[in-house]
Amino acid sequence: MSYGNWLPNPPTAIGFILIAALVAVILGNNYEYSECGSAGAANRYETATCADDPSLSNVGTAHPVDDSSYADWQTYKEYLDLSAQRQMARWAYVMIWVSTAGVFVTLAGVIYVAMTLGATREAVSATNRATDETRKIGEAQARAYLSCPDGIFKVNPANHCDSEIAINIRNSGNSPARELSMKVKVVADYSADGMAIGLISIRLPKLLIHDIASHETHSPRAIISGLDQLSADCLLKGEADIGVFGAINFTDVFGVEESHRFALVGRRENNEIDSDGFAIIPLVRCHPDRWR
Repeated sequence: MSYGNWLPNPPTAIGFILIAALVAVILGNNYEYSECGSAGAANRYETATCADDPSLSNVGTAHPVDDSSYADWQTYKEYLDLSAQRQMARWAYVMIWVSTAGVFVTLAGVIYVAMTLGATREAVSATNRATDETRKIGEAQARAYLSCPDGIFKVNPANHCDSEIAINIRNSGNSPARELSMKVKVVADYSADGMAIGLISIRLPKLLIHDIASHETHSPRAIISGLDQLSADCLLKGEADIGVFGAINFTDVFGVEESHRFALVGRRENNEIDSDGFAIIPLVRCHPDRWR
């Protein structure tokens, strides 16, 4: 604790004040006792010397000169005793107040220490909360963020069982996504002559995907083998919607397992054919609850 911090501490300041008062009382008592002793000895007590009485030449102590002087000396001695007793009583009275004040100072010190400890705990808690928030912000800035913005569904007009789906997975975060896996379900909702006549649902096996680095896009592909002829014809004619939905599971760099739901929908609106002769149906993002 530096000197500048002593005075703002209430128990320390009160303790200094009590010590100063105690020193002042002691000095005052010593001064009063010395003054009374010297004055009384000069006025009320006479000592005999060798010149007054030759018989006292070998005596080194003082004696009263006569009976009246001896009586005065006895009176002064009693006065000194009474004065000492008064001083002791006064000193005991002062000590009572000093002791009482010491108790209150001690109590104030205990309260002050308790308040200081409480403030310290609150400061530590605030620091821990700030540290946690900073850590969360850092993790949020560094973690991986996956999304499925679009995809492609392909149908072979010559062989409806030979269909294919490709889903674009984009990592827009600042760290790689690891241990990826995908669960996909394909739904074909088709109708004939304006009336709904069928709904086919195909659940693909769990797809294992390579790790996706930061700010990269990966396009896993899967073969669709459960598409029937009616569904394929409706898709090729643009009379059916194809829906793809599922979830991507991955682990971020902090070892936390994450899951991202996605949903895509598409309908053939033109006669686009790729180089392999497959009809192309573009898929776009939609709300995941649409295909529940």
